[in-house]
Amino acid sequence: MQCPNCGKDNLPGAQFCENCGQSLSASQQTFIQPIPPKKNNAGKYILGVFIGLFLSLIAVGAITLVHNTLAQRPVKTSAKLKTEVYKYKDSSEDDSSTQEDASSDDDVDSSDEQEVDQDAPIPVVANGQTTTWVSDDGPVLTINGTTTVTISNGSKAPEDGTYDIKGIENNGEKFYIARGPASMGEISIVDNVLTVNNQGQITTYHYQPESKEDNTESSSYDDDDNIYEAD
Repeated sequence: MQCPNCGKDNLPGAQFCENCGQSLSASQQTFIQPIPPKKNNAGKYILGVFIGLFLSLIAVGAITLVHNTLAQRPVKTSAKLKTEVYKYKDSSEDDSSTQEDASSDDDVDSSDEQEVDQDAPIPVVANGQTTTWVSDDGPVLTINGTTTVTISNGSKAPEDGTYDIKGIENNGEKFYIARGPASMGEISIVDNVLTVNNQGQITTYHYQPESKEDNTESSSYDDDDNIYEAD
């Protein structure tokens, strides 16, 4: 006889279960029924998840393989198209464009040389160096080495004369001129432009490069004395 409580098989006619002591009388067997075990479906669910992931990985790998194969395929270029391009290419156009580029480069170089010729030397104030600056109104300013500045031709800012150079800064790009203890103006130089500020009165000068003179002397031949005479 099976115990309704623990399920142990007991001898026929037993009144109590040998295992748990449950009463095995006929009246209680009528009302007590064993609880059937629950079915476990967790294993089937986990198996389904793994199968789905495996199929997804296979699909992604196939798509990636196809994409890489298409990307590595060489691009075919039409040989006929290349031939036509080279056929209609005119070499005269290349020559003309090269000449134009060369001429434009020459123009740029010449313009650069002109600009360089017009720039003042650096440093502007230097021992044994004299630079000349001309104003639009006619006055001429001359920087004599590192000691004096001479102004002539009717300048009014300051008046004509020779002044001492004081307080040289930035390779001579900035200094002031003085006569004795009194300052007669501040001078600033930017590229080829010189500005004199004499108590708010401004005069602007431009650098005047030295002209290249031909120092060779011309001569003539005297037939009578068989000697050369210098003109």
